[in-house]
Amino acid sequence: RILKCIQIIKESHADDINLHNLKKEIHLSASRLRHLFKQETGTTIKKFLRHRKLVKSLQAMFENKNLTESSFIGGFSDQPHFTKTFKHSFGIKPSKSKNSL
Repeated sequence: RILKCIQIIKESHADDINLHNLKKEIHLSASRLRHLFKQETGTTIKKFLRHRKLVKSLQAMFENKNLTESSFIGGFSDQPHFTKTFKHSFGIKPSKSKNSL
């Protein structure tokens, strides 16, 4: 079930997947799904989803998209949210990393 969950996340658009959608697809309660996901992967669903968003945004940045476009491609609601999440995850602002790409 967790492999199916990961497959659903990888095949979806970052902005249309959440715990509610996943639990319906996997046929588990939210708490059971969270527990099994953490047990099998070592990370939480929330962190996994955030990581997927960052990866999609980084790919867009690598393709020379600006920060606003990259944030939306990744599924972030706006560019400031993307910047805050990026800095929290990597310790630098995305504008600084974009300069070194």
